Amino acid sequence: MFLSPVLATLSPLAPSPLSYSSSLLVVILGRVAYVRNGIITGKEREELSSIESKEFRPWLNGPTHMEPYLIRWGEQALRYIKYPGDLERPRRRLERVFAAPRAKILVNSSRFPDSPWRLYAAVDDIGLFPRQNLYCIIPIRLVAE
Repeated sequence: MFLSPVLATLSPLAPSPLSYSSSLLVVILGRVAYVRNGIITGKEREELSSIESKEFRPWLNGPTHMEPYLIRWGEQALRYIKYPGDLERPRRRLERVFAAPRAKILVNSSRFPDSPWRLYAAVDDIGLFPRQNLYCIIPIRLVAE
């Protein structure tokens, strides 16, 4: 059964639309997590480095270094970005969440039609500052703290 249209209209008090399970718990993502895009760098505004420092933070330059459940960050040549630097939208409100390991799940925002894996998602174990073409799923409690 394809559930997307059904799940999108459910309220937490609505009875389950699935006849085979009366105890199905539906959790609406927006009630437990924020979904935000990564950093918008702006045209040729990013300063990248191969060396980490106080102003150069771990950077994930899009989903090309992602596989299902895995981020191959070490394969990027330039792995650090000057933050906030001269970025168009550095997402300063999320700086603490970006920097914290295991605080977010990164998901590709563009699908690959030729791939059997249309959606790549992985837990960020490093504390990466992601590019805009990645979604960050962040538990609400982390942003509120």
